[in-house]
Amino acid sequence: TTMVPNRTEQSHLLLGIDGGGSKTAAWVVSLDSQGERLLGQGLAGSANFRAAGRERALENLDGAVDAALRAAGLKVTGGLANSNPPLQVDTAVLALAGSALPDVQAQVLDWARLRSLASHIHIVHDAEPVLMAGTPDNWGIALIAGTGSAAIGRDQTGQSVTVGGWGYWF
Repeated sequence: TTMVPNRTEQSHLLLGIDGGGSKTAAWVVSLDSQGERLLGQGLAGSANFRAAGRERALENLDGAVDAALRAAGLKVTGGLANSNPPLQVDTAVLALAGSALPDVQAQVLDWARLRSLASHIHIVHDAEPVLMAGTPDNWGIALIAGTGSAAIGRDQTGQSVTVGGWGYWF
């Protein structure tokens, strides 16, 4: 197996995926006591099941993940056709447009498990990381206005509301 250069026993590999209506970006990051270090990134087309369709969205997720793994010097497993490779990534967070729908979450989770994406897998609405990145205390309002549109609001008690996801025409 290929190992990430300078990976120590205390480091963790994280995979972050931002999948929207136009593009999907994936990043592999090493996290340890010294901080985080970007190891690789990859891009592909839409990962939105409504915009691209299930099959195309999963192909694009595979493409972005494979490119990020290659750039990080990790073994690429070949996606859906090559199931159950050895786990390389500790945690994967998939921030995907349209992932609030239970059927989409289930299908993405099946895909992630089939390709052994990571030991721990989290699927969140694509507005979640926008809110977390822009609000130091994790409360406030975040908007996405691109190929799709969505808003998320979270108050200081942790209660949140997400609206939108109707596509570019709104």
